[in-house]
Amino acid sequence: MKHIVNTTIERPDADLVARARDTRACAAGEALGWSQQIDNAIRPLRREWRFAGPAVTVLPENPVDTLTGRAAIEQVQPGDVIVINTGGRMDAACWGATMAWGAKEAGAAGAVVDGAVLTTELLIDHEGLPVFCRGSTTGHAGGTQPGSINVPIVCGGVIVNPGDIVLADEDGVVVIPRGRAADILDAAGQGRRDAYPPVGRKKAFDARGYADTLKGFDSVDWR
Repeated sequence: MKHIVNTTIERPDADLVARARDTRACAAGEALGWSQQIDNAIRPLRREWRFAGPAVTVLPENPVDTLTGRAAIEQVQPGDVIVINTGGRMDAACWGATMAWGAKEAGAAGAVVDGAVLTTELLIDHEGLPVFCRGSTTGHAGGTQPGSINVPIVCGGVIVNPGDIVLADEDGVVVIPRGRAADILDAAGQGRRDAYPPVGRKKAFDARGYADTLKGFDSVDWR
């Protein structure tokens, strides 16, 4: 099996990444549609963790081998997000505290793992690099086998290309294709620093026409 390691990727403009950081994942997800919303079983180890940044993708030949993930850390530029395709495997971890330390030292904004991690206490209380994953395990397969870096992968059912913007918060993870980022962020609208509640809420809820919309369906018997 042939593996590819791309050491150069095209990243989105810094201003787009900054806008993504100020966007709620649910708002971007609504603008993107279901196809770009990663399986919600992939959750942050700490609820308050959030990030947005260009994807550095990892595709190990053995989904739970750590060698490719460790090598990918050396390709990280400040603000990048490491995304690892482990196919949902939970019997062994492909990420842990030592790797998180290395990624943080390289300037990574976070990591998304489609599988399990270990040394969870250290990840949460000591390393401080935001990690989204399916859970934790005691199993560890080691790092001895090859793989690819910065190639298209699938993570949590979503295709992730190198340089796509990965946006994650307490609601989940969405993948914003690099070429569509400006349009998606425009459509997402509300930022985290915008006033809350939004001005539109001042309009009476029942005056917005929701009931009329529901009544309009032939299948609804409104009595």
